[in-house]
Amino acid sequence: MSPHLRRNGLSLRQGVDTGVSRDRRVLQPDKAASFSVDTIIGLAKRFPQLDLADSASLDQLREEFIDFTLSPDLPAPDETQVHFQEIECWSTIQYYELNQKVGLPFKPATMQAYVNGYTDTVTKDRLSLGSLTNTSRNEKTESARRHIGHGVQLSYVCGELFVDCLSDYAVFIQSKIVARALGLPPLSVMKLPPGGSTKIFSTLEFSKLLHETVADGYKATFDLTNFCSVYLSFIKGWGPEYHRQTVNGTPCWVEIQMHGPLVWLDKVLIELGPTTKITSKS
Repeated sequence: MSPHLRRNGLSLRQGVDTGVSRDRRVLQPDKAASFSVDTIIGLAKRFPQLDLADSASLDQLREEFIDFTLSPDLPAPDETQVHFQEIECWSTIQYYELNQKVGLPFKPATMQAYVNGYTDTVTKDRLSLGSLTNTSRNEKTESARRHIGHGVQLSYVCGELFVDCLSDYAVFIQSKIVARALGLPPLSVMKLPPGGSTKIFSTLEFSKLLHETVADGYKATFDLTNFCSVYLSFIKGWGPEYHRQTVNGTPCWVEIQMHGPLVWLDKVLIELGPTTKITSKS
């Protein structure tokens, strides 16, 4: 998954160097995106809808990523390769109450992370919201927090982010990249019932969107920053069907920023080189 930025017209093509020899193309392993097959196998039982327990299905998924990431030709002399690479810390999770940040950003150190309503100490794989204080917290927020319970499990698998609702109450999710893949309006909000699980981010879909957008220039590409975050609200929903129109009208919610796509986007923005330098962190 590596954009090739052509200086004349700023066209983008997919391709990445991987540690695989195929069709006589020997590619460099040090530039490979580090998708963990072990992680996929470990999550097969938790997400049976992925059908990964069968070795043939796993091989097919692996081939899909290899097919997507192989570049069919060498870049032209006037092109710059911008590679996507996974990074160890895959996300930052920030907790909010209404429009107020509460607590420090949480950066999971494992491929599975839990966000729950208990008062346990924050660990490398768990953010317990019950332990966070807020002197301006109102009664509605306090009431919603009491119902979070087991909360959610987040699982990052091969560039895809899944959520599993462990709470006794539904959670609500807004993911622009998934909405786009499903042909829905970008601000659509999904309701995930107790016991449900679903994909909430796809690096593959983001790559396709980046491929389509970069030819439109720096500003359009910069706007893809908004596709690198997922919003998840506990207990209460928002959107056109609710009196809460935006996520910051809900009592307790988290923003999940995807690090790999954001870093990749920054590299592309630097190559595009605007007159005024701004990046996804601006």
